[in-house]
Amino acid sequence: NACFDTIMKIGWPEGRIPLAEAAVYLATSPKSNSAYMGINAALEYLIRNLRRRMVIFIITDLEGMRSISETNLKRLSVMNDVLAVRVDDAELGGKVLYDLGEDRYLADFFAKDKRLQREALKEKQKVEKECEEKLTHFGIAEVCVNHVGSLERELSNLLDRHKFEKR
Repeated sequence: NACFDTIMKIGWPEGRIPLAEAAVYLATSPKSNSAYMGINAALEYLIRNLRRRMVIFIITDLEGMRSISETNLKRLSVMNDVLAVRVDDAELGGKVLYDLGEDRYLADFFAKDKRLQREALKEKQKVEKECEEKLTHFGIAEVCVNHVGSLERELSNLLDRHKFEKR
């Protein structure tokens, strides 16, 4: 709410800075499976209680994006402008890998096994395609942020794309 209030007070483009800071905070905060379960509940709350047209940002990781029901996306996108920001999990191939969905570090053997990494990457690409098709179907623009340094640029690109697509 504080981020939204700030953007409403200072306007755009200055509002992209607190928005970027909020996205970084959310991306780096501790997570658990309960967050995925709560995404649809939060979206249903918005659907029931919003009475005016708004721009709604959905900020989550790939599994969170996958968990959002098509029913909720449809209901939200009919009355609002919905934009999605997907925050990538730890890059495969790093020295220490953390699985946000399981809320634990991955076994060392996975970090060193190239075959397992290729399989995981193939599965990730499949889920990305599935999510992209779902979002595109409802006219929801998405960006993927995989580094804090690219967040402001990607959010700005997303808003620019949205502005020109709505004309």
